[in-house]
Amino acid sequence: MKRAGIPAVILAWGLAAAAPCQESAPPAPPQPRVAVIDMNQVLGESALGKVYQKSVTDRREQLRAQAEKLRGALEKMDEQLNALQQELQTQRAVLSDEAQEQKELELRRKQRERDQSAQDSQEQYQLAENEANRAIEKLNSEFTEKISPYIEAVVRARGVNLLFYRGTVAFTDPSFDISKDVIARADEAERAKPTTPTATTAPSAPAKKAPAARR
Repeated sequence: MKRAGIPAVILAWGLAAAAPCQESAPPAPPQPRVAVIDMNQVLGESALGKVYQKSVTDRREQLRAQAEKLRGALEKMDEQLNALQQELQTQRAVLSDEAQEQKELELRRKQRERDQSAQDSQEQYQLAENEANRAIEKLNSEFTEKISPYIEAVVRARGVNLLFYRGTVAFTDPSFDISKDVIARADEAERAKPTTPTATTAPSAPAKKAPAARR
């Protein structure tokens, strides 16, 4: 008696059914290639960062100078008020009622002027501070926009697929830090940019002396 074999059609179906299961297995995830960047270092050492820092410092210095100017004006008004108060105290015994009333009216007027100036100064400073903050934010965006291509170039050159800011990690091996590479690439690109030659003017010919008049 012959043993019954497995029908070929059933065997083929079983192999075909098993094939999709093998093909649908998810591919292995890529191995992470990690790097970190210290943006404070890039900002402090790169030529682009130094230009940005100077612009920010100039804006803050302008704001500080304006605050000092407003504060000085208020301090001067305070000195005038104190002088009037001292004058009223020392002369109160010898002033007539009418003169004393005039002094008090002047003192109250000066106090109102001082209070109004203080309010105006606060509003002016707030407007100046808002304007300075907007300017600094714009400078920050411009710096980020300019430095980003150099970061991307270093990341591609190293084959990095995961980049962290230095402040977000507790420890990293120095070999993972790309900050100096970014600085070097950015500075090299800045040096390669053509500089605009300054216009030079030809020296003017000396003026001719008028002939002396004959006597």
